Amino acid sequence: MTGDDLEPYDDEGVPEITGSDLLGPDGPRVLDQKCPTCIFRPGNPMKLRPGRVHGMVEDSLRGGGFITCHQTLPYGGHGDVRPAVCRGFFDAHGERSNLLRVWSRLGGFDFVPPPADHD
Repeated sequence: MTGDDLEPYDDEGVPEITGSDLLGPDGPRVLDQKCPTCIFRPGNPMKLRPGRVHGMVEDSLRGGGFITCHQTLPYGGHGDVRPAVCRGFFDAHGERSNLLRVWSRLGGFDFVPPPADHD
């Protein structure tokens, strides 16, 4: 949303991403590689508490969805970048996501570089 519009937020104060926010010309945007601080990289680069990534994955899958790359969210520091599916999630759990399976059958995805590649 732009201008004076208010963004909808979920119960944890995180801006909600709608399906239309993710759509590129060839389907939902998915990063073409993991961002530098991907939560699916070894070594916990985001310094998340133990079990947090597992909980995020299970919550996403239970809802039929996916995890959006944190660098592509409105507060991710890259205001000119639109939301995209996390590549780490896509590679590790994409086949378990109802929404991603449907999009795969409908025609695929719009693969885009991580925001750091735009700097």
